Amino acid sequence: MSLFYYSQDSVFVYVLVYVDDILVMGSSTNLVNELLTKLSTEFKIRDLDEPGFFLEIETVKCDNGILLSQQRYMTDILNRAESRELHAFSDSDWAGLYPEDRKSTSGYAVFLGSNLMSWVCKKQRTVARSPTEAEYKALVDVCAEVIWILSLLREIDVNNIYVPKLWCDNLGATYMCANLIFHARIKHVEIDYHFVRDRVANGDIQVHCISTKDQLADIFTKAQPGHKFSFLRDKLQVTSVPCA
Repeated sequence: MSLFYYSQDSVFVYVLVYVDDILVMGSSTNLVNELLTKLSTEFKIRDLDEPGFFLEIETVKCDNGILLSQQRYMTDILNRAESRELHAFSDSDWAGLYPEDRKSTSGYAVFLGSNLMSWVCKKQRTVARSPTEAEYKALVDVCAEVIWILSLLREIDVNNIYVPKLWCDNLGATYMCANLIFHARIKHVEIDYHFVRDRVANGDIQVHCISTKDQLADIFTKAQPGHKFSFLRDKLQVTSVPCA
């Protein structure tokens, strides 16, 4: 892609060239028309009038200029995905990878339909006092990520997304998201607790338990045997780049 521009006094013209597509814009209609006339004498070109859709970017004419939008492009991608179900897998390795400080490792994977959208593997900021607490902290991270993705989709006017499902393989952490009885036992993670539980109570997300063997985020938190690693990698749709 190449961008050429002409500027003199308060007059300017921009020419954006991508392969055989050309977008011409300027502050003077006469100057733009003169440029197109000169180009037509040297090259075989076809004037498509005002731009509508260029390089997956839609141009929308406004009162004070032109708005560049990829909303149509994103909507087409989502429609091709054939599913608007947002779901995520969350896991942790309690005090496993870092013997020097015993901080746990969180991992998650977020999908839209069968398409992997976001994934993370990171050390937790504070020491967890139990496997359930470590799993719950991982749930907090993926909950925040899912809420952000939801807000992004709504901002680009993508609606009709099903209530996201978060999958966790720790039954205690799952109960903590919906059961007030656990409140007194987890005062040390009270802020995180209210964040996730409020989202569940509002119907923004659902938290479900899943067996460890089906936990896709397990690949982000601990070393795996070869066959298990290959299974999880394939489920994440990660493939090797084919040799030339």
